[in-house]
Amino acid sequence: MKSFYIILALLSYGIYAIDTDSHEENAHCAGNTKLLTIVECVLNHSPEFKKTRIELTAIKGKKIAAAYLFPSNPTIQVMNAYRKQAQSEVTIFNPVAQSAINGEIQASQEFFIGGQRGKRMEVVDSEYAAQIKKVATMERDTTAQALSAAIFYKNSLEEYKITEFLYQNSQDMAKVVQGRADKGLAAGIDADIANAEVSKIARLLNSAIRKRDGAKGNLTVMMGVTFDLSLSIVDTIPDIQLNTKNTQELIVTALKQRTEVDAGVLDVRTAQRRIDLLKRESIPNLTVSAYLQRDGFNENVMGARASIPLRVWRDNSGEVLESEARKDQAMTNLEINQHTIKYEVIRAVTNFNSLREETKSYPQELMKKVDEDLLSIKKALGTGQMNIRDALVAQNSLVTLKLSYIQTQSDYDLSKIELLRSIGFPLLQYTVK
Repeated sequence: MKSFYIILALLSYGIYAIDTDSHEENAHCAGNTKLLTIVECVLNHSPEFKKTRIELTAIKGKKIAAAYLFPSNPTIQVMNAYRKQAQSEVTIFNPVAQSAINGEIQASQEFFIGGQRGKRMEVVDSEYAAQIKKVATMERDTTAQALSAAIFYKNSLEEYKITEFLYQNSQDMAKVVQGRADKGLAAGIDADIANAEVSKIARLLNSAIRKRDGAKGNLTVMMGVTFDLSLSIVDTIPDIQLNTKNTQELIVTALKQRTEVDAGVLDVRTAQRRIDLLKRESIPNLTVSAYLQRDGFNENVMGARASIPLRVWRDNSGEVLESEARKDQAMTNLEINQHTIKYEVIRAVTNFNSLREETKSYPQELMKKVDEDLLSIKKALGTGQMNIRDALVAQNSLVTLKLSYIQTQSDYDLSKIELLRSIGFPLLQYTVK
């Protein structure tokens, strides 16, 4: 029993050590972090990105297999037989039964004669080129997801801070009004209104906490760090200088830049090369054999033979038909990707232009004065220069303005990322300074 507890303790320690090493490996991803670091951490941890890169190694293995010089390994056959004359064949003139040992050693090798080896290598080369494009696509999409998650978390923190400030401010205002009501300087209903406002803001605060924690949870899982570690983002997405008036020109650029298009073209090429390979494989391979033999006359024989299978029942017609259908599917997928890219560019340009205009509705001078105005409202209420109802109306107006500004700025930053992603421009070059 004592041994059982010792083993259990060792296993627990081993699991803890593995978990600790994993967290220490990504420790630099927490704390005050820049967007570039977040992107690097997400790319290093993303299992989807790892899976796409591992496929490159698998295709390298297929390329080695396709480069084999012969379609199969050589075979060696050994045969040995003992012959002895039957007793019924023994005669007076041949009183001793005759015997002989027959044997054969044969070596065989199959050879390509239809050029299948070259076609196999062409197929794998196309697969590898297409996979490189798919890795680039996954890297770009993962980078966009990392930046979007980081911006969403950063703005959820700002929303939480303003809501927390509003909640504390509402509590202070409720205490002031309640104290004045207790002294008979304010109506009791004013205190009830102030306390009701505290309850309402508490609900908003809890909602902001859930939004903040959800955004942090999503980002920390993507980065491979624990949720409990502190995490804050010290930079943001800069303004991008890009002419978005000519949407059609951006669509043409996207069709050239997006690696999905190149991958689709290569998939079509790969499908065609598979068809060519199947047609070449309809030409049977030649097998050449050489043998040494001791025959039934106890004589040594040396010879060679050639064999070739007849394509009678299996002519690859079914496989060719299937591959032709796969090629049509690849062409259809390419067309679908092109349609998707066009729509993504149109949507991204529309959102970007709209949100860029919307941000102009929030002058920076006004946004800087919001916090000062909120404090002024609390002071005016405490000195009796403003009643609770007017104070709440003014406070709600200012807080709504600031929350709307935070949401608009968040949407605008996300639209920048989506615009760059949809066109196929390098994200880090435009978004990380």
